[in-house]
Amino acid sequence: MKVKTALAVIAVAAVFSLVAFAVPFMRNEGFWIAYGFGMIAIAAQLYFFQSAFFRPGTSAKSRVYGFPVARIGVIYLVVQFVVSVGEMLLAGQVPLWVYLVLNGATLAFVLVGGLAVETARGEVEKQDARGRADTSSMQKLRIEAEGLLSRCDDAALRQELSQLATALRFSDPVSCEATVLLEGGLAADMLTLRFAVVTGNIASASIVTQRMLANLKERNNLCRLSK
Repeated sequence: MKVKTALAVIAVAAVFSLVAFAVPFMRNEGFWIAYGFGMIAIAAQLYFFQSAFFRPGTSAKSRVYGFPVARIGVIYLVVQFVVSVGEMLLAGQVPLWVYLVLNGATLAFVLVGGLAVETARGEVEKQDARGRADTSSMQKLRIEAEGLLSRCDDAALRQELSQLATALRFSDPVSCEATVLLEGGLAADMLTLRFAVVTGNIASASIVTQRMLANLKERNNLCRLSK
């Protein structure tokens, strides 16, 4: 894919150069400024597409987030192409400072826009990674609770464990700072519950299960209040 991108950039550069040198423009300082900034816009596509899709360790989801970065680059290319051709047509009729200010401002806006989009992309990826990490503790509790059902022979306790597994399944999966302590307690209780179930201590298992259900209800209330 990198090779295809490079070939596409070379093809665009060839077309731009063909237009610049096949058409009988006045080739003065204004022409070369327009041509130079046009080539900068074309070469910049390598950076934009590299940043959008080909960074080391880029996942498929990260590539989706990279589309706005690539779009900034393509918009810059189209705008600069039109501006450069227009400046070539007006070579000798417009002061050089107008060329420099117009092209420089276009490049500056693109740099600022690209930086803003890249920063936003990084924040979205960070939040996405944090969200995946924050669901792991509740997912682990749910899996362990469902696993205990097959290891319990007591009908009454199985019903309580089923209630716990259901409550975990329908609980908010995302952890937050307000729920850290409760989730730590739930994890500790799960270890105690597993030991009680394996050793056949029905009374202890029932007490721990009811405590976990109460703590889980409190956690869900905290999750609702924190949103």
